[in-house]
Amino acid sequence: MAPGTKRAAPGVDRGSAATGVGQIAGLGLAARGGRGAWAVAWRGGRRAGRPCRDAWSPEWIDYNGHMNVAYYSMAFDKSSDVIFDDVLGVGGAYAEQLKMGPMILQQQIHFVGELLEGERFQCLWQLLDWDSKRLHFFGEMKNLEDGTTAAYTETMGMNVDLVKRRSAPYPDWAQARIEALGVGVHLSRATQ
Repeated sequence: MAPGTKRAAPGVDRGSAATGVGQIAGLGLAARGGRGAWAVAWRGGRRAGRPCRDAWSPEWIDYNGHMNVAYYSMAFDKSSDVIFDDVLGVGGAYAEQLKMGPMILQQQIHFVGELLEGERFQCLWQLLDWDSKRLHFFGEMKNLEDGTTAAYTETMGMNVDLVKRRSAPYPDWAQARIEALGVGVHLSRATQ
């Protein structure tokens, strides 16, 4: 994927290079932690930019006494709604109004720990790369009881015209928000 452009976007404060915190105009939200990182949490349909304070549903527990693999995927998916809806503005309302929406092309989940019933968690997201149509994210699910990592995910999503069912570039205003979230995150590329 080609790196995003580095033009100044209207309504976007690129933030301080020292802190890596920028402000996205009109949202009142800032990318905390710098380098495109965004911390979000999700529990039972509630979305917040802070850790969960409650345990999740007992139905998520499987016969091994820990969270079932299907719910790891759901937790990552629901936590990313904060980024798509509240930060980038390309979530549910965007899909309904503009008949476009992001679709996941590929997702990999690596289970490196477990979450037991009653343990709180937080999903942390980082935008790794992007272009006019695609977003490449890395996510980490942290156990808030002991600070360990329960799982990692890497996703590749694409904006899709929901009428034509084909890929389409994000509108300019969305690309400006994506750029603001991803400021300073492009990885260097190997030369051949």
